[in-house]
Amino acid sequence: MDTTQTSRFRKMKPVRRMVPFPKIMKKMRKNWKMLFLTGVFILGTLCGVILNSTSSQTVSDKLASILKSYMEARNTESFFMGFLHSMLSSFILAVITFFMGLSSFSVPFIVLIPYIRGLGVGMLAGFLYSTYALKGVGYCMLMIIPYTTISVLALILCCRESMRMSIEISRVFKKNNAKSSLKGDFKLYCARFGAFMVIFILAALVDAFFSSAFAHFFVF
Repeated sequence: MDTTQTSRFRKMKPVRRMVPFPKIMKKMRKNWKMLFLTGVFILGTLCGVILNSTSSQTVSDKLASILKSYMEARNTESFFMGFLHSMLSSFILAVITFFMGLSSFSVPFIVLIPYIRGLGVGMLAGFLYSTYALKGVGYCMLMIIPYTTISVLALILCCRESMRMSIEISRVFKKNNAKSSLKGDFKLYCARFGAFMVIFILAALVDAFFSSAFAHFFVF
């Protein structure tokens, strides 16, 4: 090997790792609430699927009846009414989560919200697949997953913010300056929930669009 090639190799910089492990761990620690709540939702979904697979015929018949009534309603309602129905369910969860965040001991109950949401999604998805096979999968892909993905993201953001506020209230109440310390936090809390409601509105619009466009293709 000549001296020219040797000098070139000496000047070459060492190849950096594409994704440094310490940076990943730092980001995970920073966003541990989001990761934890997402994991709780996934756990709830899996439990819902398992619960559906072990449920009795009576429960399956009840789910089929509820689904049929729901589909009949969605096939006849307008885009605007579909949007309102989707928005109402999201609004109720957001309000519950908002007020839970104003308590200093509500963190365990806040964690239950994504779990219960996942439980419902898992039971419905498991029932559709086990009962209607590919047709059920198609329904999930078009009628459940688009809306659920966006609305659950907004719900997890709400739960994360609610947990933060609840923990902050718990810390402040251990001191003697509660009012002045929480004023700025409460304003930020309200502003963030306002932003999360925009995501819920987007989810409701997506749900209304997919329902008006594809609901009539599914008759159970």
